[in-house]
Amino acid sequence: MRNKAFILVLASSLFVLLYYFWPKTKYLDPNENQAPTISHTEKTKAPLIKQDSQFTPVKKEKSGEQGKEKRAIENYQAILDEDPVVDASLLLRQNRMCYNYLAKNYTESKRKEFFKRFERNLDEKQKKYHQSYLSYCKKLDKQHPEYHLTEQQTIQEQLNQSNATGLWGKILSNEVTVDSLSEYEISDLLKQNNLSILSLAPKKLETYYNKVIHWDMEAVLQNHQYDYVKLVTSYAHQLYLCQIGDDCSAQSSIMSMRCYLSSQSCGLNYPEYIAQVLTAGQQADIQMALQYLQSKYQ
Repeated sequence: MRNKAFILVLASSLFVLLYYFWPKTKYLDPNENQAPTISHTEKTKAPLIKQDSQFTPVKKEKSGEQGKEKRAIENYQAILDEDPVVDASLLLRQNRMCYNYLAKNYTESKRKEFFKRFERNLDEKQKKYHQSYLSYCKKLDKQHPEYHLTEQQTIQEQLNQSNATGLWGKILSNEVTVDSLSEYEISDLLKQNNLSILSLAPKKLETYYNKVIHWDMEAVLQNHQYDYVKLVTSYAHQLYLCQIGDDCSAQSSIMSMRCYLSSQSCGLNYPEYIAQVLTAGQQADIQMALQYLQSKYQ
C-alpha cells in the first residue's frame, strides 16, 4: 500500500509539473509514443523530408486570429528539417523537457520554489538525475542557441505562423486534412521511412493507427486486450524511432519522463529500459510488434 501511495503522489507531482511547464504546442502530446534507442549520446539530425505538391491544400474559412495569413519566416535556417512547420514540431518534441525547465515565463525564484516542492516526492536517484538534467538543458542551450530553449515562443510562432513547404508540414498545419487522404496515401507516406514523419505520425494520424495498425497488431500478438496492445505498439514504435536516429539517450525527453515516474529508469537509454525494466514476455511482444512496424515503414 505504501508503494502504491508513493507512486500516486509521484505521478500527481509529475502531472503538476507538466501542467505548469509543458509547452502548449498544437500537435504534440506529452505522452506521445515513448520508446527505446540504440545508444545515442548525441542527437542525430532527422532526415530532410521529401517535398510534395500533388495534394491540393484545403481552403479554410477565416475567423479572427485564425484567419491571418501564414507567412514565410525571413532568413529561415533549417535545423532538423527544411520545412519550417516540421522543423518546429520536431524541436518542440525532442527538447520538450528542456523548454519546460528553461522557460522565461517564470522567474528564477518561482522556478526554484516549484522544483524544490517537486523534488520532495523524488527518491535520491531521481533527485540526482533531476539536477544533472537541469545542467544538461543549460549546457544544450549554450551549445545550440538556435533551439531557442529559453524562448519557446519563437519556435511556437514558427510552428503556428510559417508556411509549410512539404506535404507533411501541410498535414501538421491542417492545410491538408488527414481525412482527405486515403489509406493508401497514408501508407505511402509512412513508407518514406522518415524520422520527421514517423516521430509525429501516431498522434497526427491517430485514426489510421487505431483503425489499421492497432487491429493488425492484435492479430500479430494474438492478444485482444486493447490497452496492452496499444502499449506494446507504442514501445515498438519508439524503439523503431531510436533505430532510425531519434534521441533516446538517458538525457532525452523520453527517458527523463520515465525517470520521474520510476527511478528504475534513471540513467538508462531506451533500449536499456526495454531490456532491464520490462518483463521477458513484454520484450518478446515488442520484438514481434517491431517486425510488423518495419514492414509498414520500409
